[in-house]
Amino acid sequence: MIELRHFEPADFDQLISWVPTPEFLLQWGGPEFRFPLDNEQLERYIAGANRDGAERLIYKVVHTETQKVIGHISLGKIDREHRSARIGKVLVGEPAMRGQGIGEQMVIRSEH
Repeated sequence: MIELRHFEPADFDQLISWVPTPEFLLQWGGPEFRFPLDNEQLERYIAGANRDGAERLIYKVVHTETQKVIGHISLGKIDREHRSARIGKVLVGEPAMRGQGIGEQMVIRSEH
């Protein structure tokens, strides 16, 4: 099982370690980031997020049994009136956890 917790500056190094190439960064993060991913870019990414009324919620994904951070997901363009948002930046960063349905769990949890 997993739990979503707010992504914070203390999580930057873990996320950066999961992004090995420019191609991977583009596939995961789109044009918002440039390689190499760094703290400055991530500070801009989280600015204004995860607050009451924010248009973006950014999460780290924690494996509940081990309490290890294993992934990342965000919700953007949040429209509370119409109860809609865009799911993005989905990453099961921990290679050993891939292929186990974690990505699906992440999407389901982010909808609540």
